[in-house]
Amino acid sequence: MPTRRQQLEKQPSETYSVDINFEPALPLGATKLVSATASAVGWLRTRPEEVQDASTEILQSTTPALVSTSCEYENLRARIIIKDGLDNHDYKITVIGTFDSGAVLEEDIYVRVREI
Repeated sequence: MPTRRQQLEKQPSETYSVDINFEPALPLGATKLVSATASAVGWLRTRPEEVQDASTEILQSTTPALVSTSCEYENLRARIIIKDGLDNHDYKITVIGTFDSGAVLEEDIYVRVREI
């Protein structure tokens, strides 16, 4: 499970899920995550100034699933599925979670795609 601004590395053919845990930064008065959205931008590693929308390129869906562990009573995690991606590209995935208190938190994950 990534922490704030963690970088992952994958090959273009890999597909896997990642849980974003909002529990460590749970806002005052919040008890559960009620919704989440995900988006992504990407760029060719040699041209970092040319950032483009890449949500459909690297994310299976822009609506993460809300999940809880077996010992949690409330949803505090958002699950995204990372897929595909272009070789020699970097991506920033942003997941925004909204809580029952109205508080909103944002987590970023950086993904590097390279063919090994």
